[in-house]
Amino acid sequence: MKRNSLLMTALFTLSLIGCTNTPNAQSRIQPSPSEAVGAVQTQTDPLAQAQRQPNIKFDVERQAGTCPDTVGLWMFVQGFEGGADHTVVADTQAIASQSAKLVVNQPKRLEYEAPLRSEYASCIGQAKSDQFRAYNFQFGNGKVRFRTDVGWSDGYTEVLYKGISASRPYIHWQATE
Repeated sequence: MKRNSLLMTALFTLSLIGCTNTPNAQSRIQPSPSEAVGAVQTQTDPLAQAQRQPNIKFDVERQAGTCPDTVGLWMFVQGFEGGADHTVVADTQAIASQSAKLVVNQPKRLEYEAPLRSEYASCIGQAKSDQFRAYNFQFGNGKVRFRTDVGWSDGYTEVLYKGISASRPYIHWQATE
């Protein structure tokens, strides 16, 4: 029951994201050196934040072409004794010309792909973080690939739900000890 309510909350929030285009005033906080390099977390009112901007931003490491500066994720985590439920939504809509499609569907590894907007079609690069190592973005061949790999954990992990909502890929997974 807890998983379903978390998923419904995340999907409701995602539907608000797709319907809201209001500017957001938020402060970016750079992780400490001991945290991940390449990811920036944002702080603001949680509901207002979810309606407007991703709460995690990855810096894009450009190798060639014209690339976006950042790519974002909405991340919702609900802890429970011995583990946590994770719902992640990739903001591919901000940089893609069409909805993402699931192209790799393995038990602990998922990959979504979407064609890049014309201004980013030449981009070759990546966006990743040590802090959020389960997620990364790859840019090349006129496409962005959002990859999730939950197999790195020593504990039990399971992808519970996956799909597309408001043209964005989402993944709901659980980790326990």
